Amino acid sequence: MLQASFYSDTIKKRNRRNCCRIKEENVYIPELLKEKRTISFEVFPPKNDKPLEPLMETLRHLYGLDPDFLSVTYGAGGTNAGRATTICNSIAKSGNTVMAHFTCIGLDTEEVKSAIDEFRTAGVQNLLLLRGDLPEGWTGTRGSFDNATELIRSVREVASDMAISAAAYPETHLESDPEQGIEILKEKQDLGVSFFMTQLCYDVDAFACFLEKAQKAGVTAPMVVGVMPVLKAESTIKMTLSNGCSIPADVARLIGRWDKSPEDFRKAGKEYTLQLIERFKNAGADGIHLYTLNKYEDVVDLV
Repeated sequence: MLQASFYSDTIKKRNRRNCCRIKEENVYIPELLKEKRTISFEVFPPKNDKPLEPLMETLRHLYGLDPDFLSVTYGAGGTNAGRATTICNSIAKSGNTVMAHFTCIGLDTEEVKSAIDEFRTAGVQNLLLLRGDLPEGWTGTRGSFDNATELIRSVREVASDMAISAAAYPETHLESDPEQGIEILKEKQDLGVSFFMTQLCYDVDAFACFLEKAQKAGVTAPMVVGVMPVLKAESTIKMTLSNGCSIPADVARLIGRWDKSPEDFRKAGKEYTLQLIERFKNAGADGIHLYTLNKYEDVVDLV
């Protein structure tokens, strides 16, 4: 039987019979982080030839879990960016707090300003600014900005009314060394970043060490940890390796024992995910951000 939910100390009110309950307002995430440890979910737009309704159904169920905010990402090179804005608008209209992912791939300064205006019109008050993954075959961003730091500097000038967050990498960005990564965090904070969202991570010790080093370097902004529930052996291996993350021994044992039995692996993985979240909380995480992969069933089961 699944242990007590990690939501118990963060959800004020929950009515499971009404999965479409509407909140009163869309708020600035830094204000939430001053008051509590947040719980949030990530979704992404389906491909342009796929219907939106399945995702909208997922969102209706996720609203019922009373998340503090939801984030909306999109594909490499800005693919599906238009649909992402539409989804952000839907979330904002529902009364839930939304954070839009925004990358600088292929964009010039004027295009960035235009995109920020579109987000603002859609009801977005929180942004996660990233360089973004380069499309296959690209060697640079092919735009006005080479990295997230440059993007943050530019956006801060035209979006002083928005809360800005940036990515953090507990196990180091694939293109930088650990010490440089901490320096970049501090620079981003100095430019106006008010909280950080980590890349997915299963190594709690690595996160704790990273957090300690960041704080010693003067990084005081809250750190929200990205967690992908361990539900399928193959996807767990693929996502960790593609992001340059480690697979801890306890995850390796799960894979070794249950990879031939998908249902047993899913059950054991949920137990592990709950334990992982508790460990991240104890290690100093200011929030937990669950990657839903646009599925609500397993997230609901974790509550």
